[in-house]
Amino acid sequence: MCINLKIPWQSHWINPPVQIPEDRFRFHTYEEFKANCDSKGDLYDYVGHMKLVNGQTMTDHIVLGEADIAEKRHLCVHVQTHDGQVMKLYLWDKAASDFCQKFKSYGSIPSVLLVTTVNPKHLGGTLALTSMSSSRVFMDADVQPSKDYLEWLVSNSEIANRVAAEVVTKPEAVTLEELFSYIKQETSKV
Repeated sequence: MCINLKIPWQSHWINPPVQIPEDRFRFHTYEEFKANCDSKGDLYDYVGHMKLVNGQTMTDHIVLGEADIAEKRHLCVHVQTHDGQVMKLYLWDKAASDFCQKFKSYGSIPSVLLVTTVNPKHLGGTLALTSMSSSRVFMDADVQPSKDYLEWLVSNSEIANRVAAEVVTKPEAVTLEELFSYIKQETSKV
């Protein structure tokens, strides 16, 4: 990308000889996030595929209540990286609003989420990532790294669908009768 500059003492636009890159992303592994957790050091970028959005699975008809999100000022997305680790990503204020707008603008449910300048923290004893005021949100085909990840996701769906149950949970209310009925099934695993 080339940026045009106007120098105050000149009346015409010039093109600088140096190319300025559009975006440079700094992605890190789960272990690097864990090592830098709560350190108030560098901020990182994160890319992965979404598993849950505010407790709703990606196969559900997801309803994002913008009024509810505006009132709470955040939303939580469980995102899994290509190495299999799932982390909770808390998007606050503008990042949450941007997420909702982009999510709803897609014709189908987007899979890939890339968020810039996230801060690794321990929340409730779990490693989580939190957005900052400077965070930007990208999905599926918005930028080249999200396109690349989407391509990887499509060609590696069996790896991408592995999930550690202790990280991604969705509570569901059941009656004792439903629970016993489930346990009695031959194919159930308890």
